[in-house]
Amino acid sequence: YTFPVNPIPRMQCDDPDALAAIDNGTPVILLNCTFANPALKWSIDYLLENLRDEGHPTYVSRNRRFLFYEEDRISGDYAKWKPPHVRKLVGFQEFMEMVKEMETSDNGTRSYFQSPLAITEGMSASMEHDINSFDYPWLLNMVKRQGWGTEVVNLLLVGMRDVVTPTHYDILENFYVQVSGYKRVILFSPEHFRSLYPFPVAHPHDRQTQVNFDEPDFARFPRFQDITGMETVLESGEVLYIPSFWWHYIESEKNK
Repeated sequence: YTFPVNPIPRMQCDDPDALAAIDNGTPVILLNCTFANPALKWSIDYLLENLRDEGHPTYVSRNRRFLFYEEDRISGDYAKWKPPHVRKLVGFQEFMEMVKEMETSDNGTRSYFQSPLAITEGMSASMEHDINSFDYPWLLNMVKRQGWGTEVVNLLLVGMRDVVTPTHYDILENFYVQVSGYKRVILFSPEHFRSLYPFPVAHPHDRQTQVNFDEPDFARFPRFQDITGMETVLESGEVLYIPSFWWHYIESEKNK
């Protein structure tokens, strides 16, 4: 890409400097953090066997970019706005069948699966036990120490190779656990807010950048030339702390 990046620091989960980074609201990769260890056995085969219910949000795009949107914003000035990808409700088995078809056709179409882990209906007893065995005391102690709110969202995300979640920010604090495979992650400080040109607040793409990193339009977005990011390639078992309001770009590695 067109901007410089610095590495996101990697530290042991029990390193006081890692805790200090979280205290300061700065990104850090936590190594040997046992919080989600029960999930590290969640291979594709495991999910096929243990996640049997239907009705999971699954997105299909004609290209590798998944620019997410808020459905309730498709009204008013944006009533005629068209989503950039299709949202379906399917089971994990159907998702994997879609993936095989897309890989065979090789026409650029991509799919992305999302499951809220708080809903255990259709989940095997083994997988439900995994989720209940997460180190929640560690997480709750962190929440209490930082004075974070009580709202919790726990999502399982499964993407095809080379799919991209374009740069956006979240309001909640985020511990991003890489269960399997590799993800390239680029973060940007909130100080770059204006340089990332977010969509208008009322737009369905609220909290997303308007800049296409693959083909940046510097005439339209001149300040984008001035940004600096933080980058890493997350590996299985690593936990990335993404502070609230930090912009993040996430890409599944193409060849891994």
